[in-house]
Amino acid sequence: MERMTVSVAVHPTIREFIIDTNGSDTIVPDKSDLLWKLVKANLTTYKNDNTENDGKSCIYIELLQTGFHKSYNNGSMLYIDTMFHCYLTESGQNQVAKELRTRFKNTFHTFVMGALIGNPGLQQKEAFILFIDKFRLSENCITYEMLKKSWDRSLQKEIMKSKRTGCLIAF
Repeated sequence: MERMTVSVAVHPTIREFIIDTNGSDTIVPDKSDLLWKLVKANLTTYKNDNTENDGKSCIYIELLQTGFHKSYNNGSMLYIDTMFHCYLTESGQNQVAKELRTRFKNTFHTFVMGALIGNPGLQQKEAFILFIDKFRLSENCITYEMLKKSWDRSLQKEIMKSKRTGCLIAF
């Protein structure tokens, strides 16, 4: 029996990343995973026209069989059977897509930091190319400039600077 899934519109690069790391475009989350908690909290019984993913790059998240679960709404406790809640709200779509972007960026930043620390002679652009090659990302979907912008905004870049200068940034 096939399990039910919800689709989430994501950037094509995120989709390629998920396919490479997961083996398919369907994610089967663990019950303790934040991703599943975001999905479960935003399931609804009706399909919203704003959540249509036709023609968009999307991934699928398998719905776990949880039976009834408690949902606290305005102080009262409701029991909801997730079997009949098989659509994501628009807010849920956005939250899940944001979590997947965050996971991608964290992986990218950690990979580049590890590559640069482990190989002192490696140039930043070479580390980006290694990342693209390792996760089989299409250069049609992601560019060096996009990765550079993300890296320049990251905390890992600040950590790398502090390691070179010898001073540690404290927050």
